[in-house]
Amino acid sequence: MRGVSLPNRQAGIAQNARNPALASGAIGLLGDFLAAGPMSEGRLVRILPDYETLAQPIFAVFVHRTYMPAKIRALIDHLTEVLGTPTPA
Repeated sequence: MRGVSLPNRQAGIAQNARNPALASGAIGLLGDFLAAGPMSEGRLVRILPDYETLAQPIFAVFVHRTYMPAKIRALIDHLTEVLGTPTPA
């Protein structure tokens, strides 16, 4: 995840969306992976339980080369298995 380096800290883009909600009671649209911990601790509350976001595609972008490292191929295969089958462009 791309982030901004701060003195002795790392702030990722996703955490930047969660932090205001945790610090000041702001409302935010957060992924389950970001909200699960604070929700179980009582630090966040879901305010629109019936609201569901639209599915968003995820793309693996890489330089086309004859040789693709096995680790990259394994990651793409794993993400495809876990997140679903890619749709043709």
